[in-house]
Amino acid sequence: MMSPSMADRADGGVWGGGLCRFVQTATGPALRWEMRRNCALTPRQVMGSFGALALLNLGVATAFWLAGFPLVALFSGIELTAVAAALVCYARHACDRELLTLQPDRLVIEQHCGATVHRTEMQPAWVQVDAATRAGTALTLSESGRHVQLGCHVTLPVRKCIAQELRQALKALSPGLHDVDLSLTPMPSSPRPASAS
Repeated sequence: MMSPSMADRADGGVWGGGLCRFVQTATGPALRWEMRRNCALTPRQVMGSFGALALLNLGVATAFWLAGFPLVALFSGIELTAVAAALVCYARHACDRELLTLQPDRLVIEQHCGATVHRTEMQPAWVQVDAATRAGTALTLSESGRHVQLGCHVTLPVRKCIAQELRQALKALSPGLHDVDLSLTPMPSSPRPASAS
């Protein structure tokens, strides 16, 4: 059973001003971190852009066809096919994300890549968090010889912040996995400068 203060705050709010959110899962309240791909266009914008490009290409191809250059229509069709293939690839991975869900009895890691979801469960008391130290390195979670690398969709500072928050949440759970008051362990939202005396 999760502590009353965590259950009371499990309303989707942010815990301690960080990247972690309280969520209500099927098995009770939990802390969740979400790392998702940064998509610049919504699916509607992608379809609108492709439609506008297709209409423009159709107009150009028709004009050249009527002027006696039918090969332009062929190359216009090849171009539209290549753009459509690229957009399909983009659309398959637009919703890629990684979710960390921490409950007193388990840490669930879900990695969504295209239509594939890889799910790993770890025991919070045994999880080790290895933070990324430089650009291009992943956040690694280890438990009993298993390693999961995360953070390919977010920047290095975000990976470091998630590692810090996750370490703090795991530390808060370790003394007594069922009697922890997570509201008493605030997370720093940003480092505070030292005061000058």
